[in-house]
Amino acid sequence: MKRSFLRISLFCCLTHFVQANVPLYGQQNLSDIPLVINELSASNKTDTDPQGQYEDWIEIYNFGAYTIELGGMYVTDDLSDPTQWQVPPETILSPGMYILIWADNDVTDIGLHANFKLDANGEEIGLFDRDGITLIDSVAFGKQTTDVSYGRYPDVAEDWRFFSVSSPGAENSDAYLGEVEALEFSHDSGIHDQPFFVTIATETEDATIYYSLSGQDPLAVNGRGRPLGAVYNGPVLIDKSTSLRALAIKPGWKSSSLDTQTYTFLDPDVQGFSSNLPIVIIETYGQTVTYAERHAYKASSVVVVEPNEPSGRAAINGPCDFAGRAGFRVRGRSSSFLWPKMQYALETWDAQDN
Repeated sequence: MKRSFLRISLFCCLTHFVQANVPLYGQQNLSDIPLVINELSASNKTDTDPQGQYEDWIEIYNFGAYTIELGGMYVTDDLSDPTQWQVPPETILSPGMYILIWADNDVTDIGLHANFKLDANGEEIGLFDRDGITLIDSVAFGKQTTDVSYGRYPDVAEDWRFFSVSSPGAENSDAYLGEVEALEFSHDSGIHDQPFFVTIATETEDATIYYSLSGQDPLAVNGRGRPLGAVYNGPVLIDKSTSLRALAIKPGWKSSSLDTQTYTFLDPDVQGFSSNLPIVIIETYGQTVTYAERHAYKASSVVVVEPNEPSGRAAINGPCDFAGRAGFRVRGRSSSFLWPKMQYALETWDAQDN
């Protein structure tokens, strides 16, 4: 009798051991569901869905050792509404694999398309079990930048980072802690007739601002290896036509965009000039503009003043309609080099000189 009892007890223990350690397809015990929301993009202009559209997306990763059936689970961007969108039946995720859910609020599209969109200003996403109650994973995120994804680094980790190169369906890499906020200037680009001090700031704490007054990238170096810019420590005097360029950096963070303000000072003799036609002012900062091969432009700045109401005239020292960086060169050398009045080519540039 004792021997039979021992056999029964041993059999029960072995059975329990096997059941507890054999991976089960679609296993729903929360502690045994190795799923995480691994990466997201709330302002996507790079990656396309199966329909060729640029939509928000959510990446779910199976970090376990067995295949999991996602069908019947729920994904939501409102944790008070856990059953907002249900994953279609027969959706499975193999171990070590990723799956994308397109948050485009268009469930009529073929594939995994949720009935909500992500808010680029920040919100929360949740992954719920089939019971609509058990929370498997969630993430709260703040304001997002276009084409900068947000995810765990490394995969599955508790730490979240930003990625300038998103990796939907692949391992997260090349992460940074955040993005330095854009610079703010006390004076915008335009026409000036009196010297002034310009201040530069960013809302990101402990960021260092670099600037140059030569129109060059402040982090670039000259032929001797010396930086072309300087560290900003306080207001900068502007008393002549200047192309001020600046950016802010912080260790472990993505630097701010390179920003430019162009300040144009006019000769006193022309400050009262006006015209019934648009006025275009080109500042070459003392450079001689000669004929150059195609696309070899001199870095300059341009100001455009349009006629305003009710006068119908453009005042050269009035508010400008455009002010920024530009490229300038002589064109048509073969037909104009003998003539005193040459033809010119002008193109406006963005902060990256494109």
